[in-house]
Amino acid sequence: MRCYKCGCVLSANDTCAKCGTDVSIYKKTARVSDIYYNKGLEKARVRDLSGAIETLKVSLMINKYNINARNLLGLIYCEMGEVVEALSQWVMSKNNVAESYIKKIQSNQNKFESVTNAIKKYNVSLQYAKDKNTDMAVIQLKKIVISNPHFIKAHLLLALIYIKDNEYQRARKLLNSVLKIDRNNTLASKYLEQINQSQNIKDNDISGSFLPKKKVKEEELLDEDIEALIAERQQARKDRNFALADEIRGKLLDMGIVLEDTREGVKWKRA
Repeated sequence: MRCYKCGCVLSANDTCAKCGTDVSIYKKTARVSDIYYNKGLEKARVRDLSGAIETLKVSLMINKYNINARNLLGLIYCEMGEVVEALSQWVMSKNNVAESYIKKIQSNQNKFESVTNAIKKYNVSLQYAKDKNTDMAVIQLKKIVISNPHFIKAHLLLALIYIKDNEYQRARKLLNSVLKIDRNNTLASKYLEQINQSQNIKDNDISGSFLPKKKVKEEELLDEDIEALIAERQQARKDRNFALADEIRGKLLDMGIVLEDTREGVKWKRA
């Protein structure tokens, strides 16, 4: 533990050996802060990222100098696609570990640009949604969740639009993806509960009907969406961002779209 005033390593005494500051209260608050940090760490290990964030915020509220808590908070934000929030935490941390995290992100310029572009697209999509232009919002959000599969906010917004359009299967798939990243995400759980309630009401309404139930179609990308994603993949390859290109190809494959690179260009088919 270091003195909050001069940075000197503290001894068992209640005063700093270098600057003479009384650190007795600081030591007690630091210990309590560390307790919350350890709780946050345990939550992060079991992928309760939302719970970890709230616990780490308490840790930092008690002791804003808790570097371990701030660095871990930045890592969790990064895992959830919140790179700007992560960088802000690491900048405030002001230590070698935080600096290494910042350099690691900034050194991969293609990945950094991809993330910042995703954030810009998300903000545009959010405005589209507020203006009730959901078709444009969906087009942008589909691109985001494929190129940045850990961007939780984009998943949640797209799921919410699908719920409002009664496309429950698509929304459920997105929300389950969120819960794989953040197992106790409050909004994802709330939206799933809303879907279940709506489907139960719908099932009860048609249970007495003599009409056969319609089969729910599997989520299927439109041709123009596929072409747009292929174009993004080609741009990523041109920029030598092969990790992103492979990520887009894998995501398309998960959705039943098979790509074939030929001399004439990229060909695709539905599996």
